[in-house]
Amino acid sequence: TCTQLTLVQDALAQLMKTKYPLEELLQSPLPAGVHPRYRLMEEQHHHAVTFFSQQAAVFKSKALLCSIARTRGG
Repeated sequence: TCTQLTLVQDALAQLMKTKYPLEELLQSPLPAGVHPRYRLMEEQHHHAVTFFSQQAAVFKSKALLCSIARTRGG
């Protein structure tokens, strides 16, 4: 009835899900319908984004330090 319909709708929504947070992809077992290859791709993407974000922050901080040094005549 109404509860059964809700359960079916929830199950269908879970089966049609195409995006997962990294936390879900790092769990074992994987969410239903997720192929291990796609988990690896998502992990690599996450690590790349993290790495380049950190590198951008380092670059910006060094650029800021150089800018301050130039304005102070150093």
